[in-house]
Amino acid sequence: MRAEETRLNLPEVEERIFEQACFDRAENERIYRKFFATVPHSFLKIVKKYRLAEKRVVDVGCGYGHYLIHFGPGSLGLDANEKSMRFARSIGLEILGCNVEESVPLPPGSFDAVWCANLLEHMVAPHLLLSRLHRVLKDDGLLIAKVPVIPPWPVRSAVRLLGKPLGFEASEHINAFTPATFAFTVQRAGFQVMESVSLAFANPLLQVIAAPLSRSLGGSITLVARKDPNFVYPEKRLEAFDPEWMRGSHRGG
Repeated sequence: MRAEETRLNLPEVEERIFEQACFDRAENERIYRKFFATVPHSFLKIVKKYRLAEKRVVDVGCGYGHYLIHFGPGSLGLDANEKSMRFARSIGLEILGCNVEESVPLPPGSFDAVWCANLLEHMVAPHLLLSRLHRVLKDDGLLIAKVPVIPPWPVRSAVRLLGKPLGFEASEHINAFTPATFAFTVQRAGFQVMESVSLAFANPLLQVIAAPLSRSLGGSITLVARKDPNFVYPEKRLEAFDPEWMRGSHRGG
């Protein structure tokens, strides 16, 4: 088990999966062991700090529901993968099937928070998705977004010498970020970044010591950002060049 993961003592989750999940026992067990049995400690800290277990959260690209299961009443998962949606629904999670590249068919201001993990690096239009998520959040809503990042050159070289993969280089990824460029991307979609997390440790002293290094050297970054309800694009950005999807969004709300 990696240091940044925590094994959960949640017998009700395990029981729920093995009693209700839709696949045969071997496949249900594989999914449980891979996705549900351990959870990143950084995720658990964010859930506790921002009380996400009490809030209505939309999990964008929810997969099997391994994050969604920890959020509050009325939470909803969005996904387009038929297998993972079938599994998540079978264990009682609310799932809406949709391709978020096409639309996010949710009412404006309907959610307390958005969880978006390991998705934006796959997107044809990350800014488009962030703009749509801005609209579905309440005025004080939170965006929590996680992506793999490009580590500095010495780290990349060391990882390659060890023959290990670099997460940001995965063949299905079409966008790549550094911690700074990801923060910039989130801010320019109408959010105020509150904190960034790379690795999180159970030991508070170790967390303080490691945080500056882990933010610059870690393989991924999670940003917590608050919606700016008054955000509009700068005047120098000519509206005549905006695509159709931008009309009615950040141009005056």
